[in-house]
Amino acid sequence: MLLIFVVLGLSRVSDQFLLVCLLGLIMFFYLISILNPWFTPSDLGYILTMILMFTGTLKSIFIVFDDFGVNMMIFLLISTYTTDTGAYFSGFYFGKTKLNERISPKKTVEGSIGGWLIGSISGFIFAYFMVKGFNFWILVVMAVVFPIIGQIGDLAFSAIKRHFKIKDFGSIFPAHGGVLDRIDSLVFNLLFFYIFISLLTL
Repeated sequence: MLLIFVVLGLSRVSDQFLLVCLLGLIMFFYLISILNPWFTPSDLGYILTMILMFTGTLKSIFIVFDDFGVNMMIFLLISTYTTDTGAYFSGFYFGKTKLNERISPKKTVEGSIGGWLIGSISGFIFAYFMVKGFNFWILVVMAVVFPIIGQIGDLAFSAIKRHFKIKDFGSIFPAHGGVLDRIDSLVFNLLFFYIFISLLTL
């Protein structure tokens, strides 16, 4: 619960102050790891990664709604979840080649490509008519890249689960795990959007 308040607080501060806070947190958690033998470097890395990741995610959400409106968020949601759905059905009907058996044994190359195609097309169609404030080619780039980044996010969180030897991050959704299991791809897309917009405005 404390970490939730930390992340919420950090997400609304300036980037410079955010960096100072994160450096302070790193020093604080390393102090804990020195004083408590049960707190391992692996735990430390996981906590700091989650703090940084979800702080960036919340900052991205605020940017989306404050600067671009609800349609941009819908664009992100469509790109993310039509990719997931497309990958599932493409893999189910056409999947033969394992994508990364070590991390996610059920995912296939064919499913990944099918998800990317469906996510890119559906995301671009919505963005072309509904998302304002971007030129045509930037919309194309986002529509093409969001499905790729989303799938990387899915695999990244699967790698975390394999490392800690857990099946799901929670049990809120029957047969689908916890909240984090449902938003892992969206988290990475929001992080990418934050980075992408920051680079465009440099």
